[in-house]
Amino acid sequence: MISRPKLNQGITWLIVFIMFGVLCRFGLWLRISYAPWLTVTGDGVGYEQIARNLLEGYGFSMEAAPPYLPDMIRTPGYPLFIAAIYWLFGYRPEMVTLAQNLLSLGLLLIGYLLAKRLFGPKAAMFAAALMALDVGGIILANVTFTETLFIMLFVSATYCLFRSFDSPRGIDWMAGAGLLLGLATLVRPASLYLLIVLLPLIWWMMRYSWREKGIRTIIFGAVFLLMLAPWSYRNFRVFGSPNITLAVQSITLNIHASYIRAGLNHTTLAEEEPRIPEQVRQELGGRTVSALEMDELIRAKAVAEIMQHPGEYVLLYLKSIGLTLLLPNTNFLANALGILNQPTGIIADMRTRSLTENIQVLLEFSAHYLAGSPDQALFFITTVIEVLVTFVTHGLAVVGTVIGLRSERRAYIVLLLVIIAYFFIITGPIGTGRYRLPAMPYLMMLAGYGLEQLQTWLQMRRRQKLQPDYSYPQ
Repeated sequence: MISRPKLNQGITWLIVFIMFGVLCRFGLWLRISYAPWLTVTGDGVGYEQIARNLLEGYGFSMEAAPPYLPDMIRTPGYPLFIAAIYWLFGYRPEMVTLAQNLLSLGLLLIGYLLAKRLFGPKAAMFAAALMALDVGGIILANVTFTETLFIMLFVSATYCLFRSFDSPRGIDWMAGAGLLLGLATLVRPASLYLLIVLLPLIWWMMRYSWREKGIRTIIFGAVFLLMLAPWSYRNFRVFGSPNITLAVQSITLNIHASYIRAGLNHTTLAEEEPRIPEQVRQELGGRTVSALEMDELIRAKAVAEIMQHPGEYVLLYLKSIGLTLLLPNTNFLANALGILNQPTGIIADMRTRSLTENIQVLLEFSAHYLAGSPDQALFFITTVIEVLVTFVTHGLAVVGTVIGLRSERRAYIVLLLVIIAYFFIITGPIGTGRYRLPAMPYLMMLAGYGLEQLQTWLQMRRRQKLQPDYSYPQ
């Protein structure tokens, strides 16, 4: 039980951290908004083009000129989000990033409420403080990427899910969880297969009759699938496939195979990535095939190449998980600040280079791009803060996990660990710090619980030392 003075003191510190998070978010937004088009980078270029085409009546297409063929890769959630903001404020990318910063602050509240329900108010305060200092989340909120909207929807779905376990209105909360998870999947299809993992866990965690368990589990799955149904129908009508995102599997597997070749041949991803598509086109000999058939041919050839090098693939996978755990996201900050105006391949090729080669490349980057930049200090400070917060979070999350698995909160810990592991596993060999972000709120909740338990243990040790020794010598 936390005394009221200590609780009030904790709330004061929480407000301090959140205000610091507000200053960081909107300070960076103000700096970047002077050149807003720099925030439209990487995948954001395609999302932004689709949003423009939707508003201008050219349909869901990523093409910048006629014939505006329908896009088969992106899901509709994020382009519609951008289109809605453009419809309200005009073609102003800085308004998209402003909305994302507001969502990033909303995530602090949802994260606090979820952590409070799982671990109590004190651990929730620590978790919210860590989320306020999450530099990676702050950076990605200031570029046109899906992460901020996706994470907000996904954590909100998780909150509804946990509320459904012990609420009299559990069915309503379960339906809300399915709806929000469906929306999150339409923003970023990374969560598409999580339902397969979640359903048995949800069944196990609920303390109801078999009939009630069945009803709630079916409602969760049914609402989730209903949210995807309209887009699945669109793809079936247009492309002949009900998958909500097409060609992604072949693109991803091609990158996996390209990384294996780059490691074996001591080349780069940019050099290797076009090879399989080119081989497929040569084998077709000018014969025209549909986009889906082309997708299947590329996928099959990539899988065959991966199967020829299983050892290299496993090693690549493990390296990428390490990079996902540890890499900062300041490469996106460099793009948004104008330090970089084109891809360098530094992050992409890290997993195929040795440690010495990576250090040499980073030193060359510092000398070539950062030296003389007015934002050099900002870049270094944010990098250091993100690395420190990431390492502290991982360390405390381990403490929270070990202690939690030995407590009555075991089921909660298991569900959080499954979600965290899912995001690291599906990322595979393309992992970078960006792909860590969906797992960070859950890691920070575990870290908040770990910090609370560590603080409690230290207080007990201190009290034991202060207790007088009434024993007498014999």
